Amino acid sequence: MRATLSLRGLYLADPDLFSLMRLPGSISAQWTDYDTGEVVRKTYDLNKSDIVHAILDEAAELEVLYPNAATLKQMIGNWSALHLPLWTRMWEDLCTHYFFQYNKDGIIDVTYGYNDRKDVDSFGTGADAFKSTTTVTRGITVTTTGSRWGFNGDDAVPVSEAVEKPNDGTDTESVAQSGTRSHAMTGEETERRHEYGNIGVTMSSQILRDELEVRQAYELPELIKNQFVERFCLLIY
Repeated sequence: MRATLSLRGLYLADPDLFSLMRLPGSISAQWTDYDTGEVVRKTYDLNKSDIVHAILDEAAELEVLYPNAATLKQMIGNWSALHLPLWTRMWEDLCTHYFFQYNKDGIIDVTYGYNDRKDVDSFGTGADAFKSTTTVTRGITVTTTGSRWGFNGDDAVPVSEAVEKPNDGTDTESVAQSGTRSHAMTGEETERRHEYGNIGVTMSSQILRDELEVRQAYELPELIKNQFVERFCLLIY
């Protein structure tokens, strides 16, 4: 009877004790290899069986808060659902790929502004000048109107005579056109580039030590195991 109060005893009584426990799903990550330029893809999974066995190894003989297997199963499901968003966020961060020796690695958008840029085009100077020339020639045409009588006629016959005098000169008018065309431009141009490397703020050895400390402190399977023991086991020895 005593054995059924321990975690191992309840698990032996109901092998599906952890069936409702929820864990973060698979995380797919991809990155570009800096040496080869190839895109690398990798999938990370949390193995539920390994986590369950780790919990059983840690708390096999500890008494549990809920001695009924059905109740404990339901409470494990509720507890894991409550923590799932945080676990998922941590799992995504831990699976993010980066090169530990770099303290700068990202996509940078650089914006350049420009104004008062003018393209000037001059016309009408020198041989390119546009000229319009109008020539007016002065001349006079004189018309004389009168009447004549024939030697054997009684009536006068009207006649007219036009006399064109020679040109007495010309008037020439020339008009030259010139000017300058200009166009002002203002705006922005954006350039996207990938910048990475060690900018010298922190040594690569220190970056490595910091990464190992973070991964050790936030190793998710270990964290889940410890949280389970604190929540469901009676830590009285």
